Amino acid sequence: MKPRHRTAGSAGHRRYNRISGQFSAVLIETLESPAWRVLSLSARRVLARHHIELAQRGGQGSAGLCTTYDRFQEYGIERHCIAPVIRELVALGLVRITREGRAGNSEHRRPTCYQLTFLHAADGERPTHDWRRFQTTAEARGAVKTARAQSSQQDAIPVRETAPV
Repeated sequence: MKPRHRTAGSAGHRRYNRISGQFSAVLIETLESPAWRVLSLSARRVLARHHIELAQRGGQGSAGLCTTYDRFQEYGIERHCIAPVIRELVALGLVRITREGRAGNSEHRRPTCYQLTFLHAADGERPTHDWRRFQTTAEARGAVKTARAQSSQQDAIPVRETAPV
């Protein structure tokens, strides 16, 4: 006797392509893009942390993902890497900053809010797909290099000049 093949549309049959837990969808076009291909490991971890934050909200609020540095650190990203990585993601057009955060005392502190440009926002706003502006990996690498150079220049600015002796 020949075994019968089960199909997803047959009544009373179980689907074999079912996902058993929460998931986050990313377009194959995004995964194949030059912007995605030049991502550093830390940048991929930051994106994964954003996906987790979005899943914890039930998929709502893509435009207002407020993630703290402590959350990034808990996920395994070293604190000194977070700012340059976020600059990298913004330069590649994969993330957009929707609200600047600031440090301070507990009542004045607020985290930065982000939007993943390849996902729909909660208010129905379509994804901007800013990452599509890169046609080659060389262009994307140049954008990352420029973003990383900006971060080292900002870190090199002295906070206070010392008086000459």
